[in-house]
Amino acid sequence: MTRHAARVDNNHAEIRDAIRATGRYCFDCSAFGNGFPDLLCVNDYGQVVLLEVKTLRGKLTPAEIAFRDSYPGAWYLVRTAETAIDYLNMRWEN
Repeated sequence: MTRHAARVDNNHAEIRDAIRATGRYCFDCSAFGNGFPDLLCVNDYGQVVLLEVKTLRGKLTPAEIAFRDSYPGAWYLVRTAETAIDYLNMRWEN
């Protein structure tokens, strides 16, 4: 499996820290690479939610697109802390 150097977006820490400040579980997966999302969080309903952090102009890599398209659970692209928290307030259905 190819491993690419992890690079986090400028807004990554802000979004991660804002989620944690709400008391929710938020694990930073940005070092995993290979298209795996940046943050693994648990929403208000105990559901795992994966968040891919991008800047306002950031684009998904081919590996990120492949992961998103194959993942059966909750996966969201977030560009702001407010959007990330909004997604964590939602309950998703399979």
